[in-house]
Amino acid sequence: MKCLTSLPALAAACAMMLGAAGPAAALQLKSAQGGQIRALLVGINDYTSITRLDGALADMEDIHQALLKAGISEDKIKRLPNEKATRAAFVDGMEKLLADSAPGDLAIITFAGHGMRVPAPDAWKKYEPDGQSEEFVLANYQTAGPGTKEGVMNKEMKAWLSRLDAKGVDVIFVADTCHGGGLARSVNPMAAPLTLRETRAVPKPGESQLLPIAMSEKEKASTVEDMPHVSFLAGAKRE
Repeated sequence: MKCLTSLPALAAACAMMLGAAGPAAALQLKSAQGGQIRALLVGINDYTSITRLDGALADMEDIHQALLKAGISEDKIKRLPNEKATRAAFVDGMEKLLADSAPGDLAIITFAGHGMRVPAPDAWKKYEPDGQSEEFVLANYQTAGPGTKEGVMNKEMKAWLSRLDAKGVDVIFVADTCHGGGLARSVNPMAAPLTLRETRAVPKPGESQLLPIAMSEKEKASTVEDMPHVSFLAGAKRE
């Protein structure tokens, strides 16, 4: 696993990935192992019940346009903008990405939106030493009732990444959200000072109805540092 943090580092990495053969050559992104390239892109500005963001949707669209210009066909890119970024759609997108990808392929996953930290459920506390669980917040998230299901736990992301890694699929995962760094629990010391893209409107302890995907004990305890095919980039900015 290779981990970078901050938007400047992210931009530099993308520039390296999209390197052209010469000044007049078209940019082209290729899988290092010669396989297919697929992408799942999420960008949420408009939330049902929490603070609206201004730049998250633009983040997703910038990456979308960059992939198209780099030769990735539209049918290989799944976008979940704003209200389309539901938990059901995200889980379906990740499962389809896992099912469709083969050894040697490259999977690009990006999430731009709110992140949050919530008290870990009792059953998960042995996997969360600080007692907190990091989550990516989806568009219809609410602090009470069924809307508390609209999130993605960091453990779920690590389980999907672990499955792609075990399959021999290279992965670039970009988390442009606060607390995305909880996947690695480390920060590049050369990065710029961290800023915020988070919500503190969290459910009361025990009120979240989010039911995580089925995971093995090994996956629950996994860390991205143990995934050689995964490159993880994190960055956040103020609303």
